[in-house]
Amino acid sequence: MVLEYIEGFSLTKFLERNNKKILSESETKELIIPLIEALHYIHYKNICHRDIKLDNILIDANTNKIKLIDFGFSTHSLSKDKIRNLFCGTPYYMPPEIIQKREYIGTSCDIWSFGVLLYFILCGKYPFRGIYIINKKIIFI
Repeated sequence: MVLEYIEGFSLTKFLERNNKKILSESETKELIIPLIEALHYIHYKNICHRDIKLDNILIDANTNKIKLIDFGFSTHSLSKDKIRNLFCGTPYYMPPEIIQKREYIGTSCDIWSFGVLLYFILCGKYPFRGIYIINKKIIFI
């Protein structure tokens, strides 16, 4: 295993530094294309990340390259369509099937989370609001 040190900041910090807290479509495109390529690659390798969010994307301060990090919830299987049932992820980014504690396909959940992330970058807010009870705790989103 090779560890790589990144001198930079998360996408969350990048947006906080931006006065508008949102990005234009052209700025978003520059950031998102490498992330789409990273997701395509890990899904091609039958790996699902299961925690795609702003904090898990780093921007290298020296090269401005995007790095997908924190594979703590990720899983590898022989098929990308493997059914999962582990409740994990970050509530703002979770698809309905995980919140409802139903079985799900991990790669599809990554795409959902990616869509939430994209919405946040362009609009400055999360696309869905609600109250959820997760592990007997009330979470306001």
